[in-house]
Amino acid sequence: TQPNSMPTATVSPLDYVPFDGAADRLSPRELDRARGIFLSTLSSMQADPRVAESAQSLLVPRGIDPNNPREVLDTLAGDVPSLVALASLFASNGQITAAVSCWQRALEFDPTNEECLSMLSSHMLRIGNISQAALLAENLVAANPSIASFHAQQAIVLGTSGKWTEGIAAALCALELDPTILSLRLWLVGAYEKTAQTEKAHSQRDISNRMRAAASR
Repeated sequence: TQPNSMPTATVSPLDYVPFDGAADRLSPRELDRARGIFLSTLSSMQADPRVAESAQSLLVPRGIDPNNPREVLDTLAGDVPSLVALASLFASNGQITAAVSCWQRALEFDPTNEECLSMLSSHMLRIGNISQAALLAENLVAANPSIASFHAQQAIVLGTSGKWTEGIAAALCALELDPTILSLRLWLVGAYEKTAQTEKAHSQRDISNRMRAAASR
């Protein structure tokens, strides 16, 4: 998409229109969907509520009651990008139940969707459903073991469930991929202390202190 011809200073995300003749080649629904996903992404970076409202109205097909979650989910069944985009909008607006429904429905069609697995695992951890959070975190790491933050997320879930040895192993995997995750090194300090590995706790604390000192220069 690209903005209409107007001064750059006055361009709003709501002014963006399709380019390269897309408006002539795509159906109205496909155009709505594309703009909705685009605006959903922008809404996570902007505080303008109009962007989120427009995104949601475009993502929900015309003629479908946006206040009827079941109808919306049934209509968007199989459209994973739209479900994920809607979930993001719901979550940012505090509509967690609706967001969870979208993530779960998206996973029915794309079981390895990383955003859905990560967000659902975090949600399950927050509400105390540790076993489900752990399963989702395990699936997340299996879906893409090359992402350090996924291993870090799994480490925290495992630690919360009392599986400190497994949690430490996951944290070390994360740090192999990205040694700069200070928050995870601080988590490791506590994990090593809980498992009576004093020397390793001291080592991680020293590394963390050096990282903090370097960052403050």
